[in-house]
Amino acid sequence: MTKPKHKLYTMKVEESMLKKWHQFAKSRREPLSDIIKKLMTDGKLPRVKNTKKVDTTLMRELNAIGNNINQIARAINSNKDINIETNVLLVMIEQQLKDLLDAHKISK
Repeated sequence: MTKPKHKLYTMKVEESMLKKWHQFAKSRREPLSDIIKKLMTDGKLPRVKNTKKVDTTLMRELNAIGNNINQIARAINSNKDINIETNVLLVMIEQQLKDLLDAHKISK
């Protein structure tokens, strides 16, 4: 079986556009030439699967905060008086969110 012959094709493109193309290719972890070939052949690119892992500790903490918010919403929706306990829960949620944000900040 013979390999297809490849030809080099050059084109003019603004430097800023080329930079964007390379960034896009890098974000997809594919060579720019492969992306261009797929687009020109199929007219679309397959979706890229999200390979990021989920931080289970973060998800557990967010779930606990969500439960607190649901308790507050139930109290409000059942026409109960918003008392000091509700205010305390709101302050706790605010602090938990700040703590989570600080603990999971991503340095750039």
